[in-house]
Amino acid sequence: MDTDNIYTSLEEAKAEIKKRWNDPILKKKVETFLSGNIPEIVKKEPRFLIVHSLTSPDMEFNRFIDMSIKIGIKPLCYEYLDDIFVTTNPNKASLVKMRIFDRFDNKIGEPVFKFKKIIDLHSGMPKEENKKIRSIKTIWGENLVDFHHRILQTRFPDIEIFDASEIFGSMGKTAKEYYVKYLSLFIRNGILFENFIEEGREGEFLKNIVTPAFKKVVEYFGVKPLIIEGVPKNESNDKIWRSYPKYIEEFFKTNDV
Repeated sequence: MDTDNIYTSLEEAKAEIKKRWNDPILKKKVETFLSGNIPEIVKKEPRFLIVHSLTSPDMEFNRFIDMSIKIGIKPLCYEYLDDIFVTTNPNKASLVKMRIFDRFDNKIGEPVFKFKKIIDLHSGMPKEENKKIRSIKTIWGENLVDFHHRILQTRFPDIEIFDASEIFGSMGKTAKEYYVKYLSLFIRNGILFENFIEEGREGEFLKNIVTPAFKKVVEYFGVKPLIIEGVPKNESNDKIWRSYPKYIEEFFKTNDV
């Protein structure tokens, strides 16, 4: 399945979520399918979700906030803090080796970045490898979650953050088990801000896990999950989206780079 068939436009999602939210038959169907296992935070009103192991105010997050304003739905950071940290995952690695936008070099026509390592990455495999995200400490001893939440809430003080670890854990032990239930949350309780990569390891996940789950959800509910393409497809691998604005530097408590 091409990702173009997975995504819904911003305008269509905005209209569709209102219609679905007020459909009592669809409401009952979702509740039954999920055995009532729906977080209270998305029971009162539909929300616009960004889903990461840990939320951080990188350039992608700023785009998420801009979209939430355009769609007129309150943003919600949905986290999986029990997720296991591995440096082979680019999204997780970017939380501890932070890419900071420095300037745009007109000579080469590309942005120039600086990096800040906030856990010990100097020797072999980091001691934090294979630990839960919630248990990792920065070089200066601050909890990694607390650090990213601190810089997030300094810029976005009213942002809501929900630790969905318990929900994720109850949906199944494997991705094939939980992904169908996960996508069902976006039938009427929320709209997902997401990018599915079609190449490499992430492409295999899209093909083997996401696409079959997506089809099952559509077959069961008769409508597709509401997923907005977070970053344009031709920019999804652009390093700028996993980078941070320069003001982030003032929050570091160490000079170690």
